Amino acid sequence: MDNFHRLGARLAAVFHRPEPFLEEDGQKLKASRIYTRRRGTALVESDLGILLVSEDGVRFSLPGGAANKSELDIQAAIRELHEETGLCAYSAKYLFSHLGDVRKRGAQYNRNYHQVFLIEAEGVPTPRQEIKVIQFYRPGDEIKISDSTQKILQKYRDYRALQVNGRGEWAGGTG
Repeated sequence: MDNFHRLGARLAAVFHRPEPFLEEDGQKLKASRIYTRRRGTALVESDLGILLVSEDGVRFSLPGGAANKSELDIQAAIRELHEETGLCAYSAKYLFSHLGDVRKRGAQYNRNYHQVFLIEAEGVPTPRQEIKVIQFYRPGDEIKISDSTQKILQKYRDYRALQVNGRGEWAGGTG
């Protein structure tokens, strides 16, 4: 074997990354079998707290939903916020992304890839379409919140903590 082929074999050994596996009930599952759904997620904060929605009145999450094929994630967040609550967004700022946990639905494995936007909106939130209950959340409230929403809210609290200036005031304005 000449030097060129040896080098190629060494590089392949170093840079080859096998397909990741996930454990599901003691069974290894190839990551390529997991469907990842793009989701626009709206984070609306008011004096009452952070807006949450629920389809069953038991478990709450942030408003939002799947982005259509030709739709940007920010458009999906704004559209879903309006469809679910009737609120009309007038400002939207990208915050961060969040990759949700893998869940099994029927024979398929799914996860959501959230693009989270801080949205300012006008109107009075009213449950619409599949939404049955709207609730405002403040840390410490006894509300059952989805795992992804809990993780997103923690990321947002961390983000907000970085926005505090030396005088203990929010650097970005009110809040």
